[in-house]
Amino acid sequence: MHFFARHLKIPTLGYGPGGEACHAVDERAPVRELLASARIYAALMTQPL
Repeated sequence: MHFFARHLKIPTLGYGPGGEACHAVDERAPVRELLASARIYAALMTQPL
């Protein structure tokens, strides 16, 4: 997404769990947020718009 937004100037939207040290070696997020994000991703992929 970074490539599309920064280099191609295409508007993007990111969504996911909150956490600490995002995309770092010691990245971590609460399990409840991972599960909530997974539920939303699954709904987006399985329900018609």
